[in-house]
This record gives sequence, C-alpha cells and structure tokens, in this order.
Amino acid sequence: ADPQRLPFYLGAGYREFAIAPVNLAAVLEVLGRFNLDECERLAEELLEVPRALDAQRILLRTARSRS
Repeated sequence: ADPQRLPFYLGAGYREFAIAPVNLAAVLEVLGRFNLDECERLAEELLEVPRALDAQRILLRTARSRS
C-alpha cells in the first residue's frame, strides 16, 4: 500500500498493518507528520468526496503540505 494513504486508514479506524521491512522507514516518516485527530479529520473529508480522483487530489495536497 502507498504510505501516503496510511493517515486515511488510521483515521478510518484501522490499527494494524502488515508492512514490508523495506517500506518501514517511509511509513514511519509519513505517520510522524500526523496525529490521530488529524487522521480522523482527513478520513472524514475523504469519505465525503464523490470521486476517487478527488480523494487522490486531497491525499496529494495533504502530503505536499506536510513534507
């Protein structure tokens, strides 16, 4: 899975992930930029958009603003 989507999954309630060791650094780097409240707000926003493309744009915008 794309590490940039993990804040959404956390906000949607997922708490366990299978992560390949090669991806662990990227996952930790992404998750270090968000707290749980922010993840929940992001998930709420993403669940309201009508198209997957809109959700992808929000994820990209969020990732850029946090890097």
